[in-house]
Amino acid sequence: MGEPRTRQPVRRGRDSIGYSLRELGRLEDAAHHYRSSVEAYRSCGDRYGLSVTMVSLGDVHLALGDTGEAREAWTEAMRTFEDLGQPDADAVRAELTALSGASSSA
Repeated sequence: MGEPRTRQPVRRGRDSIGYSLRELGRLEDAAHHYRSSVEAYRSCGDRYGLSVTMVSLGDVHLALGDTGEAREAWTEAMRTFEDLGQPDADAVRAELTALSGASSSA
């Protein structure tokens, strides 16, 4: 039958808070809210929502200078997008390629 209607806004709300905090430059706080959202998406099995949030979490990790965590988040997102047949995988793959290029030239 699906999940209770009350959980969907909670996940999306956490994403929105994460986005807002990221825009304000409060990256650690944004990462916290994205991680909470990731847990909620995992618990209900929403793989697409999880992947979108993993991309955002990767963006925050990159902004914090943690390329390893960014790569890990983006890789999970890319693989899930691929499994779901989503074209979003191509954009994430490009980010991973750019990150690998930046890492090898540093």
